[in-house]
Amino acid sequence: MRERNYWVVSPNIKNNNEEDDWKKFLSINPFSFIGWDSKNKLGNTFINNIKRGDVIINCQRKDWNPNVFGIGIVKTDKCDWQEIKGTPSGAFCRQLHPYIPKQRIPNLHLVFDGTTYYGHNKQIPAIYQLHPEKNINDKNLVMIIEKELEMIKKEENIKKLVDLLESNKNLILTGAPGTGKTFLAKEIAKEIIGVKTDEELQNSGQFTFVQFHPSYDYTDFVEGLRPTKPDVNGNIGFELKNGVFKEFCKKAIAASAISVGKIVNFTLDDYEKYLQTLGLKDITIRNYKLKIEQLLGNKEITSKKQIINTEKYSSLDEICENYDDIKDFDISNNFHNQFSASVNNLIDFNNSLKTNKNKSNETTPIFVFVIDEINRGEISKIFGELFFSIDPGYRGKKGAVKTQYSNLQDDENEIFYPKIPC
Repeated sequence: MRERNYWVVSPNIKNNNEEDDWKKFLSINPFSFIGWDSKNKLGNTFINNIKRGDVIINCQRKDWNPNVFGIGIVKTDKCDWQEIKGTPSGAFCRQLHPYIPKQRIPNLHLVFDGTTYYGHNKQIPAIYQLHPEKNINDKNLVMIIEKELEMIKKEENIKKLVDLLESNKNLILTGAPGTGKTFLAKEIAKEIIGVKTDEELQNSGQFTFVQFHPSYDYTDFVEGLRPTKPDVNGNIGFELKNGVFKEFCKKAIAASAISVGKIVNFTLDDYEKYLQTLGLKDITIRNYKLKIEQLLGNKEITSKKQIINTEKYSSLDEICENYDDIKDFDISNNFHNQFSASVNNLIDFNNSLKTNKNKSNETTPIFVFVIDEINRGEISKIFGELFFSIDPGYRGKKGAVKTQYSNLQDDENEIFYPKIPC
């Protein structure tokens, strides 16, 4: 608890019929006022004795019940006669910041019993000082107030950082280890997404958290070739796997497509709209959609290679549910993810529909990606060609780029992978 004085000031500024107007003003505005000048003992206390950093409690007793209208920290030593917009008249003014408005006071459960002047004197002065160093009840009251003032400061700091992040799209928090940077990053994410708890944040589907380290690279973050499980002949191949950031971007793009396009049904036409939002070339969109149609039995599956499984599915949901079988089908026929890549996109789209089905289509959900220990990673190696997209001006379709693996080909069809709008 910092060393400062704590003052209780009555909102009945001039002891006249303006009382209700002053109370209404002080309930939401960060000020404290008094009508006496410095020639009056109480006026002199308010004007000259209260210093910057002191705490003022705007509180009035009615039938021995304390009514608190706001609490704040004094901003300056200077105290002048002012007429602030919204006040009924002029008075000597103290500006307070941060300020606890009246609407938050009931949650503090402030107890004045046994504090200075309460329970001892019948007449409570218009301004008096608490003494937490002498009175245990004053100390308890002050501790609650200090805790809430710190909470207000924290909320204001987070609001500033949220505004900064929304305008710049990127924000780096610096400081010594253990100073709460990771905690603060999650608090910012909660504020932006609109959730209260860590559990709600994780379950929102709009938040991803990764930690960089010296061995973290492009294949972890964007995309890379990964070994497949052995086929029927025991041969191991490689398949292109999305990294955590690319998967995150795909989820954000899908959510945007649903919000902007107001897609409500899970159809092939909607799937085509979704593919278009990924920034794919026309041939890629046609190829992806063709593969899904073939799995539905609407188009014949033909290939020079032997086809082991030609099972057809009755719905898009059924295709999603049988992704593992379709992936094995690709591996067995050396199709290089011809069908499973299409189905993977389909699953992303379906999941986005389910995640957003109860959300308003009028608002595009905001997605937050947090990188912890960013200084421990080699940024150029991790981001690759996406490094320039850190600049907000290059985001979206206008800044779309081909990734390192965009031009992978097999002997039949060229496979184009999504351009990532970072």
